[in-house]
Amino acid sequence: MKFEIDVTENRFLDSKDGESVLFLSELLRNGWIPGGVDYQDIDMLFLISIEFAGDFTEIPEFNDNAKLHFTMNKDSVSYMVEQPVTLKVNGEYPEKLWFKNKEDSEEHWAQINSVYLMDMWGDMEKNFSDPKLLEHMTKEQIEEAKRNIEKSFIEVCPKGMYYPVVEYESEEDISLEFHTKEFLESKPVHHGTGSIGFIIRPDKPTGILGMKLKSAIIQEPVSVSTEIIEAELFQYHKTITPEDVILKHG
Repeated sequence: MKFEIDVTENRFLDSKDGESVLFLSELLRNGWIPGGVDYQDIDMLFLISIEFAGDFTEIPEFNDNAKLHFTMNKDSVSYMVEQPVTLKVNGEYPEKLWFKNKEDSEEHWAQINSVYLMDMWGDMEKNFSDPKLLEHMTKEQIEEAKRNIEKSFIEVCPKGMYYPVVEYESEEDISLEFHTKEFLESKPVHHGTGSIGFIIRPDKPTGILGMKLKSAIIQEPVSVSTEIIEAELFQYHKTITPEDVILKHG
């Protein structure tokens, strides 16, 4: 039998929570024989609840030799690189960028296509001026949303400043993260309680090598006159598919 998962919930159990204690007691009463968790503190345990897609009138019966086979979704792992790189705004990049992570000697590559400065304030103004917004929000709601975003955004990117963007090609399952050398050598700066993240996509689907074109935004603002950025390929993120989890029933 094959079931698709609709919703999952992950939470820690709590010895002070009556529901958690009753849940474990009910499992034991129904014949659960725990292995390795018998003498663990309840507060050190967590519960993953899985809700199947669809409607069921009863719990399926399994024989003693049945196995529960969980097919895992894709995940992402990060590897430190910390490799200095000089980025030239609107420059040419004829050679591939080769790099290794700090854990092994396996080489990876990236082909930078371009480096440009993005006017986030200009794009924000353009988005809020889009007449299509009035189909979903009132003019007052749009103005309020704009004020709230500007209030948070000005802390991380003052008006007149731009974000560098690196467009590149790489191995299919790898994405890059760059930071400026100045940022990495500076003391941490704590802003307000809010947070802003950016997801950008290249205008073209493929790059000069014919592979998928990707974008990495360097979230440290620079002036519009910036031509050279001393940066660091700080780390890369690799998409993986974890091994399936198989639990034997009985």
